[in-house]
Amino acid sequence: GSDQGMLTRLLRRKPEKGKPGKRTVLQAEQAHTTAIERGSELGINEWQLRREQLQLGAKLGAGGFGTVFKCKLDGQEAVAKQIAQAKLGAKDLPLLQNEVWLWAQLDHPNCIKFFGVIIDTSYYYLLCELMPGGSLLDKHQRLRSQSKQGRMLIPVPQTPQLLADIRQVAGAMAHLHVKKILHRDLKSANVLYGGDGRLCVADFGLVRYHQSDAPADMTAETGSYRWMAPEVIRHEPYGTGCDVYSFAILCWEMITYSIPFPRRSPVEVALAVANEGLRPQMPSHAPPIAAEMIESCWQQDPQLRPSFEQICSRVDALE
Repeated sequence: GSDQGMLTRLLRRKPEKGKPGKRTVLQAEQAHTTAIERGSELGINEWQLRREQLQLGAKLGAGGFGTVFKCKLDGQEAVAKQIAQAKLGAKDLPLLQNEVWLWAQLDHPNCIKFFGVIIDTSYYYLLCELMPGGSLLDKHQRLRSQSKQGRMLIPVPQTPQLLADIRQVAGAMAHLHVKKILHRDLKSANVLYGGDGRLCVADFGLVRYHQSDAPADMTAETGSYRWMAPEVIRHEPYGTGCDVYSFAILCWEMITYSIPFPRRSPVEVALAVANEGLRPQMPSHAPPIAAEMIESCWQQDPQLRPSFEQICSRVDALE
């Protein structure tokens, strides 16, 4: 049919002078076949896309697991998380599988949308939607630095907007928990703004990749101590309540535009939270509805914290 005709034309096309020839269709097909074999070994070929669909753009950041790029996927803006295959040892592969499986199950407007995975000879690429508005943490830091420079007073959050934001995050988290997925690292740096102003929870169940021969990077751990539930800090068994605790700290950030206990070290905070029940101070301008909800969510006993379903119902009842 017409596909065959196009294939013949592509094969006949001569490379432009002075430029290296594009991979032939045959090479591309062979590469794709190899990628599909690799994908089925990993059990992820259901979500596999072709390398030709991806055009890498500017680098957005890098972590222990690899590099994050802005990209185009079939001409649409997206984000690619590039993971070097050489960096993943045998025991890291189940983490990659797990991340793809978990992410592919999520389908909620306030969870970052997963588009699929691409495997080429050297890299895995995990593809997801682009969130051009930056993170909640970015927004809070921007407001604080503007107020320090005397350009403006830090605005007191308006209750309707605050509740709408809280509801979006709680909705995403309820969706994760229904799917039996714990986030375990909910904080302002992992909640991002879409171009349309909606908030999205990112970095699910993550999967901190590290080179197998090196010890796990503990900075990621300590960086999140300020948001970590007491039972997690104490290495006790934990469940969905650990995300509810982190959510309470996140909501407190939405009211204060600050990270919790900025003048104390993360380890100091962790010890005081776990052993003395330390919590951030609720500002006097906090809407009573929000303050009450936050305090119920950061109770020391995880059994007493509400579920995200209950939090959503509470907020919905107010609207």
